Amino acid sequence: MTETYGEYNLKDQRAQTSHAIQLLQAKIPQLRKNLDKSALAVTQFRKKHHISDPDTYAASVYEMKQTLEQQEQELKAKIAEVETKYNELQKQVGNSTDVAIDKAILAQDTTYQNLVKQFQEAEITYYTELTKYRETHPAMRALKGKRDRLYSLMQAQVESALGSKAGSVGVLTDGTSEIRQTLATQLFEAQTAIAMQTAQLDNVRLARQQVSLAFAQIPQLQQTYTELQRQFSFNSSLFTKFSERLEELRIADAQEIPAWRLLERPLLPEYTVEPNVLLNLLLGGIGGIAFALAIAQLLERSDRRIRELDEFRELTNMPLLGTVPKLKALQAYSFDSAKVVPSYEYSVFMESLRSLAINLRYSDSDRSVKSIAFTSAIPSEGKSTLIYHLGCVLAELEHKVLLVDADLRRPTIHKLASLQIALAYLLQLRQIVTGGISCKRLACTIPSIYLPPAPFHRIPWFC
Repeated sequence: MTETYGEYNLKDQRAQTSHAIQLLQAKIPQLRKNLDKSALAVTQFRKKHHISDPDTYAASVYEMKQTLEQQEQELKAKIAEVETKYNELQKQVGNSTDVAIDKAILAQDTTYQNLVKQFQEAEITYYTELTKYRETHPAMRALKGKRDRLYSLMQAQVESALGSKAGSVGVLTDGTSEIRQTLATQLFEAQTAIAMQTAQLDNVRLARQQVSLAFAQIPQLQQTYTELQRQFSFNSSLFTKFSERLEELRIADAQEIPAWRLLERPLLPEYTVEPNVLLNLLLGGIGGIAFALAIAQLLERSDRRIRELDEFRELTNMPLLGTVPKLKALQAYSFDSAKVVPSYEYSVFMESLRSLAINLRYSDSDRSVKSIAFTSAIPSEGKSTLIYHLGCVLAELEHKVLLVDADLRRPTIHKLASLQIALAYLLQLRQIVTGGISCKRLACTIPSIYLPPAPFHRIPWFC
């Protein structure tokens, strides 16, 4: 039997392990596919946006944006400075800017300057020889022809150097002073610098706009990349855990040994272990007592009614006039006999009412109590019984008592007093309301007690 249990246990354990291995082997290819898909998504994102890490890219874009803004400010300052210099030079030169620049270009043209020198020398020679010979002399004609040829070469050189602007400048036969030439050169350099810096400023502004647009797209790129990276990390972690678990199960399956081993031969017991009747009875009794105590404690805490005098004193902090015992029912009394009030001298109930009446009488020594109102939180708490018999006790003490039953729906004072109520009282009560008769005519008088009628219990439609 031991061998049978061992073989069964080994087969059962191996069956469980084999089932887990098959489940993991079926799940891992799908996990690998998901991992490759998420990795491909990350790679495509990097290739599409030409970034490896959005955070690093954001830092570099922000730094580039700051650099371009700084360059823009510097170029604006330089352009303003060069424009100021340009305006000053233009005032000093006197001519228009284009003419001054064209003259500066001709002044720096070596070929043109050589032609100017030759022209000046030829002209000096011509006028010198003119003092000796007539203009028709062959030598003078030769000098004049040389001078005209040099002038034509100068015009050709001006057109070659200035192009279409040659007509506005003309041919300069006299040399330009060195100062004016320097000013014209500086003016040309200033104009060139303004043009270059303006072009640079336009390029910087265009680059800054492109960088700002790229910087505005960074939050969306970061969110997309974070989601792709999170999905990749999740798939990678899941694939790694499943792979590790598969290897663990394979190793455990290879090292599986029976968990059953015979430690001691089984013996047949002489006494039953279960059920232990005595222990069960003891535990049941203890549990029942604990449950009953818990229920009693719960009921006591949930009951908010005042049952003891000490509780009343703690809650109200008011003087206690008296205590009246609880009675199930009292018999109604008739006052037809000569005796005014039935004798309850030996009744605990009446004795408590007498004590209450005395306390009411001496509760306020400065003034006498003329009216007392009785009420309760809920119906049927004994108000009518209490005030009726209290009225009887006060009548015994030679007080004039008037009981007013304010319960117009279900009056009970007349039942306790055994009075016969007629329907005519209702008509008389209506006359009281309208002012036809006085209330004293409706009062029912018994010795020492005045009791107004309560006819409304006879009217079903009023209740």
